[in-house]
Amino acid sequence: VYPDIMVADYSLLTRKGERVRSVHESPVVLPSCPSPDDEDAFAEMFHGFRQILRALRDIRVFGHIIHLYDPTPVELELVSGNKNLLFLHNPTLVSLEELLEHTSDLIIQSETIPFVDDLMDRFQVRTLILSDASEPALMDVLPYVDTDHLKVAGYGVGPEEEYWKKVKESAIIFV
Repeated sequence: VYPDIMVADYSLLTRKGERVRSVHESPVVLPSCPSPDDEDAFAEMFHGFRQILRALRDIRVFGHIIHLYDPTPVELELVSGNKNLLFLHNPTLVSLEELLEHTSDLIIQSETIPFVDDLMDRFQVRTLILSDASEPALMDVLPYVDTDHLKVAGYGVGPEEEYWKKVKESAIIFV
């Protein structure tokens, strides 16, 4: 990873003054990432990763979305932070519980809505973010969260104007 190149690329995006979040996978996906058993080397890898995230915030990147695949508690501890949203791939109830030990913002997809009732009862969820929401999915989560703490999100690759138009339209419901 060459942080200077990454910072230069993101500085082009932030010049317009819009709120930009960077998106990254957890460092554990890198072949060079040490095993969590080597605690010092593992922590050092994440320290470097957090320095990159800090450099991006210094050029006005609003925050970061970190993609996680079956994270360990140590990994969750090392990537969590006020400006980081943690996106868990293939979540289970147990993995979402572990995630909420480290963050109060929860990103879910429609298939994990059945977990929301249990999670909201036991954890302090500040913001519930529903990815690729549909009107029925939004109606399903409304009993659990105040609309001020509910966001709709998506994940698009490239210039997918139709996709983002659909995401915007899904954020409007009539009750």
